[in-house]
Amino acid sequence: MMFTQWHVKQAILPLVMAVVAAVAAACSAASPVASSRPGAPAQAPTSSAVGRAQAPPPATPNGAPAQGEANAQRGGGQQAGSTSQSATLATPQTSKQGPVTVEARLSGAHGAGDTGPLVFSIVLDTHSADLDAIDLAGSASLRDDRGRSVAAMRWEAPRGGHHVQGVLTFPGALPDGAALHGPFTRSLALVVTNVGDVPERRLTWDLAAEPPAN
Repeated sequence: MMFTQWHVKQAILPLVMAVVAAVAAACSAASPVASSRPGAPAQAPTSSAVGRAQAPPPATPNGAPAQGEANAQRGGGQQAGSTSQSATLATPQTSKQGPVTVEARLSGAHGAGDTGPLVFSIVLDTHSADLDAIDLAGSASLRDDRGRSVAAMRWEAPRGGHHVQGVLTFPGALPDGAALHGPFTRSLALVVTNVGDVPERRLTWDLAAEPPAN
């Protein structure tokens, strides 16, 4: 039996197809395609995502605190200053000129910037003068370090004896509505005229200094 060219082709063709299939399978295994199936490796983050994650918060100039922190510090500082000034005004100041001794101190707290009344506790002592004739409402004023002043509103005290303790009240606001005792007030002085044969006496509180320790 003789083999023709057709018989040769029929015998070789299956072998060629098998080789082609094997080569295609090998190429597919060497170059796998990323899959979304479970267990597929996650993609690496992009450089822009990494940059966003690592970007530091905006810095303030010269290490200054953030705005909220700065406001809190300012608020705390003002409150502490107001408390310190009230403590200073509550410290008794005494004038022993002439036959009458005058002692004064703030009665109760009064915050810096408060336009409410300023109430002082006053003690008058003498061995010879007539204390019942003294009306501090007409002879006392309260003056700050800038020369601004308010006159006393009223003097309330019992009558009789050589020792009188009363209450002297001043308006907390100036005629223009501003507070006499403000956050930048450096001193307040109680000015008393014509008491105990003394033309003028001043009892001064230094609000810029630290209050005395208890």
